Amino acid sequence: MRDGQYCTCTSHVRLQQDPMECKIDALSDELLVAILSYLSVKKAATTCLVSRRWRYLWQYTSGCLEIYDRDKSTRDPNVEHEFVKLVNHVLKLHQGPTLDQFRVGFCFGGSFFTFDHWIKFAIEKEVKVFELNLATGGGFGVGLRYYCFPDIEKLSSKLKISRFCCNLKSLSLVNIGVKEEVVHFFLSNCPCLEKVRVSGSKCLQNLKVTGALPSLKFMEISRCYNVQVLEVDASNLESFTYIGPDILVPFQNLPKLSELSIGHQYCHSFIFDADKHTRYSSKLRKLRLIVPPQTLWSRLTSSHPDNFPRLDNLRVLELDFMLAACESLLFFTFLVNASPLLSNFTARIQYTGVLARSVWIFTVMLNVQLGGLPVLFTTI
Repeated sequence: MRDGQYCTCTSHVRLQQDPMECKIDALSDELLVAILSYLSVKKAATTCLVSRRWRYLWQYTSGCLEIYDRDKSTRDPNVEHEFVKLVNHVLKLHQGPTLDQFRVGFCFGGSFFTFDHWIKFAIEKEVKVFELNLATGGGFGVGLRYYCFPDIEKLSSKLKISRFCCNLKSLSLVNIGVKEEVVHFFLSNCPCLEKVRVSGSKCLQNLKVTGALPSLKFMEISRCYNVQVLEVDASNLESFTYIGPDILVPFQNLPKLSELSIGHQYCHSFIFDADKHTRYSSKLRKLRLIVPPQTLWSRLTSSHPDNFPRLDNLRVLELDFMLAACESLLFFTFLVNASPLLSNFTARIQYTGVLARSVWIFTVMLNVQLGGLPVLFTTI
């Protein structure tokens, strides 16, 4: 960095007149950049208003660069164009050699944008946390065009890719065409990878998570509805989320698995074919079931599962589903009865009306006693 470029005569005069007033101006640019790196890039950028010297300091920070369009789920192409333009401008301005975190998210409307250069930016900056979410606001699979994850080895030099893989700890790809080869590449080449999330991929079909994965602790495969085969064998995996089709039990050797979230058609297998899941279900401390509406609800309420195995270690149970005004929660009492150590029970329910076909969302807090333990019951 060009030392002294941003210093002004005014700051030196103030420092001489009142040494206690502007001591921060006496620090070097490198030290100021190190301090600003503890802030997000967005917050660090606001310091450009402090003085002429501070105008460009934020561009050299190495903290978290997060650009999210959280409030808008519109498909307006003008809004999408402006957001992509903003991201490209910020990436062009950033001059630091490395970056700890790079997160970008908006609702991709299927226009003819490509995001290969965003991925290349993450590689070049050797980020530790990389998140690319093209479905903020729940806009999965919309639009005329579907962006597919490129061949990572063609984006940058082997040296940069090697450094990137050595540093990467968290990877999240949402509403992006991610093939199993891409997942295998990251699992095989990133020894520090702790968290992997792939959601909304139409390309994922046969995925095997096996081998020496000493750092992998959290994984999510969700809304990938073309999955046919999924095998997970990771000895250190603690938390797993699977929302998708009903496939053969994918979990093999998971001695440390304590948190599980499952949804869509796979819920039916967990409830009515529970014996197939006892290898890992008895070890769970937290379970979340995301029950699909209508298609499975008639099957779930038709009969209770017989001889459901005990969940001896379960402390937290969460249910997400939709009910008609005349339906109740009684069906799921078998899960409560099978969990002697249960202390927290949360149900998120969307109640639907029949006449106006409307949805009411409300919250009720109830405290009940079960087996001498307090149980928190919440409906949303």
